[in-house]
Amino acid sequence: MAFWIVPLCLQPLIAIAIATRRQVRTFPLFFVYTLFVSTRDLALLFIKHNMRIYSWVYFLSEPLAIALGVAVIYEVSWHQIRSYSPLRSLGIRVFWATLGLALLAGTTMLKTSEFGQEKLWIESFFLLERSARFIQVEILIVFILFISHLGLTWKHYSAGIVAGFGIAAGLQLALYQLRPMKAIADADFYLLMSAAYNIAVLIWATYFLPPRRETQPPSELPKTDLPRWDEILRRYLNP
Repeated sequence: MAFWIVPLCLQPLIAIAIATRRQVRTFPLFFVYTLFVSTRDLALLFIKHNMRIYSWVYFLSEPLAIALGVAVIYEVSWHQIRSYSPLRSLGIRVFWATLGLALLAGTTMLKTSEFGQEKLWIESFFLLERSARFIQVEILIVFILFISHLGLTWKHYSAGIVAGFGIAAGLQLALYQLRPMKAIADADFYLLMSAAYNIAVLIWATYFLPPRRETQPPSELPKTDLPRWDEILRRYLNP
């Protein structure tokens, strides 16, 4: 229950922080994702005793949540590399290549798995989720490479969004690998999957909830040091 309540408390606060800081236009998909998931989880909390309705709401809403999560990764990755013209086309190709690879690998696993026809839709759902998690992990790896070689900063909001999705996705992929091996009980599997998502929410809260320092413009600019002018303006325009 604690793993259920913590995101319900934090995600609306994150959405409020995004709105009050006028970042909805910067991260519109992440804003929509945050509101959608928190609203869905609140509804599930109230109907958790009716398993039939709970199952319908969950399995109809979860594919949309997964699709929104992948779209958010694309959005924030583009936000980071759009200023680097050589990386724009490379970033798009990496994203779509990763998406294709994830779907191909997942489809192969689906075809080689042994299960009854009645479980096909459940396995397809897990395939979709595994593919999405794989994409998020791959984007995090690429993002780390950009951080290391291109001097991007981990202090930016988009870095926090990618880190939250990527770290949680890596943990969840590990759990998906352990489950068929019977190395983890079903009850523990669902509990740890929820814990992994809580880690993502805590990372986002760390980035969005602390009060933002306002950067004051300088009282005067140097008269001749043009590189210093550029540095001061850059810090002011990108706090």
